[in-house]
Amino acid sequence: MPVQDLLPRAVFFCGEFAMTIEERRRATTKRLNDPNTADNMEVRKTLMKRVHAGEMTLEAAQTELKRIKARAKRDGQQTAYGG
Repeated sequence: MPVQDLLPRAVFFCGEFAMTIEERRRATTKRLNDPNTADNMEVRKTLMKRVHAGEMTLEAAQTELKRIKARAKRDGQQTAYGG
């Protein structure tokens, strides 16, 4: 018997439906890879490239990501972790 079968399945309630940890992780990964998501993986990689190049600090990149997410939320766009 696999160990996963012995562990209780954690369930998150998102709005009116429930999802397991695995389902939530897959949904987040899908949104991160979706080019229509405001803070997708390409945006995040671009910010980190700028950090590694010395153009901005890590704190500045984190602040910029927060701005992107807040703007997307205000405009009704999808974000990777916010739905």
